[in-house]
Amino acid sequence: MGTEFGSVSFLGKRLLFSGDALQERIEEVFAQVSPDDLSTLRAKVSDPQDADHAAAQRVGAAIQVAMEKRLASAKVVLEEMINNADGDVNVLIRKTLRKVESPLPLLMVLQLNIAEAQQQGDGDKLRVMMHISTVMQEELEKKASRVKAMLNKLLRIEDENIRNNILRDQLTPVEVAGAPDLDGSGGQLMAAQVPWERLAPAIESLVKDVDRQMVAVLGPDDNARYETMDRIREVAKQARLIIGDVYGQGPMDQFSADLTPAFHTLMTYKARGRRSPEGEEGAEEAAEEGAGQEAPES
Repeated sequence: MGTEFGSVSFLGKRLLFSGDALQERIEEVFAQVSPDDLSTLRAKVSDPQDADHAAAQRVGAAIQVAMEKRLASAKVVLEEMINNADGDVNVLIRKTLRKVESPLPLLMVLQLNIAEAQQQGDGDKLRVMMHISTVMQEELEKKASRVKAMLNKLLRIEDENIRNNILRDQLTPVEVAGAPDLDGSGGQLMAAQVPWERLAPAIESLVKDVDRQMVAVLGPDDNARYETMDRIREVAKQARLIIGDVYGQGPMDQFSADLTPAFHTLMTYKARGRRSPEGEEGAEEAAEEGAGQEAPES
């Protein structure tokens, strides 16, 4: 079988493996498995008519075993962080991120613990979990581009006013040092820390990446998938207004148009009325919000 599974094509003929041989190979290449691979495998597993259905089932099962093994390890690491919360947990987080294959299992366990603490009303545990999450995200942001780092930071902040201040600070052009003015033109060189033209592509990429991960881990119908996309959309709506205020109507409209495809899945979901007890009232509310269905307008 020479079929390629998304970017899992590196498995090649090893897709013919089964049992221990397949599991060993998955363990070897687990760090290379991406959300795209998981989404592709899920689609093939769910389609009995797919020519690679049986192979996808074997590979998917092996990946699931490998993931569960790493989730167990991630739980142990997180417990160590909690037990050291009074010490220098920041140093421990940095060391951990340098050692792990991928931060995804650890982030998944962390989010589950945050949700559990919220449900139980355990304020002390929630504060520790949120601190660990914040430090971990900040460490990951150091490896990201400026625009990605800004988006990651914004998604962690609940206060809308603080998000607005960050967006305005990052998107507003300021005078920067340039070459000596030799021709006497006297022009000032202005630049924003995050050019508005780069923001829409970054948001679109973020939506795609996060959605792939959510679908791969939780499935396509989990509410958390749409809640996450809606949170990103709220940030996009704030950014749109600031772009309009700083740059004018044209750039604001262009920003909205560029993001039209990114939130299509979310707005389609909202237009279905969210399938909640709100009934027609919920559907009407979704339709009103859907005025921004083709763009992240407020």
